[in-house]
Amino acid sequence: MSNRPNTRDVIVNVVAFQAAWLALVIGAANGFALAGQVVAVLAIALHLMVSPNPTAQAKLIVAAALLGLINESVILSSGFVSYASPSGIAWLPPAWLIALWPVFATSINVACRPARGWTIAAIFFGLLVAPIGYIVGANLGAMSFSQPQLNGLAAIGLAWAVSLPVLLVLARRWDGWR
Repeated sequence: MSNRPNTRDVIVNVVAFQAAWLALVIGAANGFALAGQVVAVLAIALHLMVSPNPTAQAKLIVAAALLGLINESVILSSGFVSYASPSGIAWLPPAWLIALWPVFATSINVACRPARGWTIAAIFFGLLVAPIGYIVGANLGAMSFSQPQLNGLAAIGLAWAVSLPVLLVLARRWDGWR
């Protein structure tokens, strides 16, 4: 018997991810970062509750949070971006931003499962598509880019071009839906 995610699992995963992403970004942009973080924690908790192997998924989620902390700290320290609801420590990204990474990790073994083996595509996706999420976040008021904006987008793209393949490898290793 397979524990692979069924259609209902995928739909719930996509809805929970989108709700958490929107709550985090819009919350931060409007001074309600904590509310977004609560939604993110609930989305992650729901994910772990329905996963056949929550321990494996928890490892992936923690790894994604650590990877996000490292990447976002480097990007923030570079001066290419600034964020709404800052942490108060110059090099430390806000908690709402770090929470986006484990929330994203909840989708890798469920909604994004068919793409987990596409390592080369993940590099290009990270490089070219991931920065679009940051542009959307900036347009919603959660962050801003220093000028020229292309420098910040390039840093974000490079970070994701490296991080996304790493997350895919970890997701295959810690597949809570196997």
